[in-house]
Amino acid sequence: MRKTIELRSGEIYAYSELGTSNPQTLILIHGAFASSAVFQHSFLQLSKNFHIFALDLRGHGHSSYNQTLSSHDDFATDLKQFAEALSLYRFYLLGWCMGANVAIKFAAQYPDQTQGLLLINPASTKGFRRTKLIKMECKLQKEQGQERR
Repeated sequence: MRKTIELRSGEIYAYSELGTSNPQTLILIHGAFASSAVFQHSFLQLSKNFHIFALDLRGHGHSSYNQTLSSHDDFATDLKQFAEALSLYRFYLLGWCMGANVAIKFAAQYPDQTQGLLLINPASTKGFRRTKLIKMECKLQKEQGQERR
């Protein structure tokens, strides 16, 4: 069942919750251009052992996008506010792709709240390799008096 909660920032976060009788909490964080729906097939299985929260990050799924994002730090701050709003004090984080980077940022900023990390295919912290290759190619072409078209 989808729920919503307003964060201190004024953003509205949509989330699903399952396994409320379990003492250990696991927050699921999706990747870029996705939503908590990516976890729907594992949601029931994970809820057998954990109290699960699958959230839609700001600007994704059914969550609001009132304030512009500048980095993964913004998502980590949202996650902190989400946890505070639901009185979650110590929990596991499972992040996929960009969600894994958010989990890493959160764990670095709030280690006392992070019980553990499960990271699935984290995105690179150094950008995409293709972008670097294009920049190198442009630099070589410029040095040779050619321009990339």
